Amino acid sequence: MIRSSYLTVFILLLSSQVLAYAPDEVQPSFLWVSNPSVSTGLDTNLGVGLLNSDFSTGAGTSVFFDATGNYAVNASLGFALNIPLAGTVSDHNDDFGLGNISLQGKYFLPMPKGILLGLVTDVVFPTATSDARIGTATRVFYRYTQNQWAIVPRGVVGIENNNLRLTGQIGAPIQMLQDNGQFDGDPVETNVSYDVGAAVALADTRDLWVTVEVGGYSTLTRNTTDQQTEIFGSLGTQYQDDEKSFGLSVAVPFTQSVRDVHSMFLYGHFAYHF
Repeated sequence: MIRSSYLTVFILLLSSQVLAYAPDEVQPSFLWVSNPSVSTGLDTNLGVGLLNSDFSTGAGTSVFFDATGNYAVNASLGFALNIPLAGTVSDHNDDFGLGNISLQGKYFLPMPKGILLGLVTDVVFPTATSDARIGTATRVFYRYTQNQWAIVPRGVVGIENNNLRLTGQIGAPIQMLQDNGQFDGDPVETNVSYDVGAAVALADTRDLWVTVEVGGYSTLTRNTTDQQTEIFGSLGTQYQDDEKSFGLSVAVPFTQSVRDVHSMFLYGHFAYHF
């Protein structure tokens, strides 16, 4: 199933290149804040988390990989298909499985130069296996929660000023848990998410960037058995040009419940734009 899913992304990208819109400038990428532009191409992320030795898996690492196929209709409208994977390599448990496949729609309003305003919505399908459950202890928990459908709408705002990019988003992830995935609490779980990122270009050519990001989420549902607030932060650097980008980021959880599982994360990012 995993192999056929990635083959689907590859075929869709090849068949859409002729009609795809190509933006004049590709924006720097963040781990969690949505990219405030649309483009056609493939984005991949490979992450490694350092597991707390007191966690049930024992000492070791978690591994995350996701691929996103993006298609830009025009300068304002874009769509994407995301396929996430996650697993562990540890003292007591080695797993690796598929997360929740999602479809995304992205629309940005026509705005004066230097200002970005848009709406991004993910529709998340219940494809996650138990082998990928370690991913629930990350910022994008809904990509790995088993037996759920989810809708993740969020508003995105950005400001551009020469070599500085400021981008923020606020969202409302809604999880619709199936009967066999929720033993207590509410069948529908609502959350609020919030992220802000800053990117600074190190040269006027705008090909080398440093990024800083802080984000998290809070559970709003009163009767849930897992009501919580989780906060994360990251620092990264990346190179980009009109066709490709790649970089590294270090992320840490600031709240204790995630720190009980992960002490830190290291992410590598690579993207190619047609």
